[in-house]
This record gives sequence, C-alpha cells and structure tokens, in this order.
Amino acid sequence: MLLDNAISLFQTLPLSVQLTVVFVFLEPVKQDKFTLTVPRSRCRDCGRMVRSYENIPIISYLFMHGKCRGCGNHISIFYPLVELLTAVLATFVFWHFGATLQGICAVFFVFTLMALTGIDLKTQYLPDIITLPLMWAGIILSFWHVFIPLETAVLGALLGYLSLWSVATLFKLLFKKEGMGLGDAKLLAAILTWVDFQYFPLVLIIACVAGILITITQRLFSGSKILNTPLPFGPYLALGGLITLLYGSPLTQWYTDLIQSLL
Repeated sequence: MLLDNAISLFQTLPLSVQLTVVFVFLEPVKQDKFTLTVPRSRCRDCGRMVRSYENIPIISYLFMHGKCRGCGNHISIFYPLVELLTAVLATFVFWHFGATLQGICAVFFVFTLMALTGIDLKTQYLPDIITLPLMWAGIILSFWHVFIPLETAVLGALLGYLSLWSVATLFKLLFKKEGMGLGDAKLLAAILTWVDFQYFPLVLIIACVAGILITITQRLFSGSKILNTPLPFGPYLALGGLITLLYGSPLTQWYTDLIQSLL
C-alpha cells in the first residue's frame, strides 16, 4: 500500500521533475580507474599494446593460438568464451524479437550486460561509463514505448536503485562494513528501464537463486578458499534482467499459478 501511494504521488509530478530525480540519484561517481577507451588494451604480463587486428573477437585468439605476441604467455580462455557467449545470446534475442527495433535494441542490451558481467567477474566493479548509458538508453527508448512506457521506465529506475541502496546501507549500519556496492543498485536501475518494474521481484528471484546455486557449487569444490571472498552480484542481475526481458510475462504467470495452486 505504501509503495502504491508513493508511485501514485510520483506519477503526479511533471516529467522533467521525474527525470531530474533519477539523475540526482544516479549521478556518476568520479573514479580514478582505467576507462573503457584509455589506455588501449594491452597484455597483462608484458604490457605490450594489443593492435586492432589482434583484438577481433574469437578469431584473433585462435589466430594467435591463445598467446601474447610479445611475451608468449597464454591469454585466458575467459575472453573468447565471453565473446562466444555474447554472439550466441545476441543471435538468440534477435531471433526472438525478429528484425525489428526491439530486436536491434535487445542486441545492444545483451552486449552491454555481457560487458558488465565480464568486468564484474574479473574486477568486482561495475563502471558507471557502461551502467548509466544503459539506463539512459532504456529511458530514451521508452519515449517511443519500444519495450515499456516512459513513466514505467523512470519509476523502475528509482525502484531498482533505492531497493539495493537500502539493502547496502542497512548492511553497512548493522555490520560496519560494505556488503554490496552501489554499482549493483545502478545496474538494477538500468535493467528496470528496459523491463516493467512489475517484474522487479522476478529479476531479483532469478538473480538470487542463480547466485546461491553457483556459490554453493563453488564452495563444494573450493571449500573455505572463497568463504571470505566477495562475490560479484552483477552477473546474476544481468541474467535475471535478460531472462525477464525475454520471458517475464509467462514466467510471472507460471509462478503466480503455482503459488495459487499451493494455497
């Protein structure tokens, strides 16, 4: 009831005020880290700059036999696997939505989520330079109702950010340490500008279930090695967002029917 009243109140505000509120909450934070464009890609071992023709997804890895041309050290299989998975998912979503504006935009959604997933898995960091453009792209597309209406996208951004921001803040107050980065909150905000915020529980359920299952599997094989290791949540949010974009309505109907049959 409280959430419904808050949503109704927010809907009475002018659109310019709604967008201003979103911008204030999700304003980029200045970070002294490498950006996506500067410096150029280079070998982690010898520092040799990667030339453009050595950076072609999958093909370059195969052509160079998975080794750096400078020092001869092996390049992690992680990179071509991410590139291959991205190609498969992009092809699938384009087939799912067809040769339409939705299909083209969904491919962009996949590319962005996969980039964030790869970065978060490697660095436990979700850069604003990718997350926030994803959110603004969702809001801009909502002007033409490509996936959802504008008002729904703006409300989704606020709901997504404030929900995980509240969890992170509460955790810090209770345990006196960081439990979740605000990059996760910004990513959820971005996802909910692409999918209706009524699927907010579904995105979180998928993310949490996937995260728990994978974490349990890791601990079964690694034991105590990762007990105190921070685990990235971004990849699981990305999975929840993509599945919801594709199958949000039938999945919601399925678990609603399931709950009703149990009651």
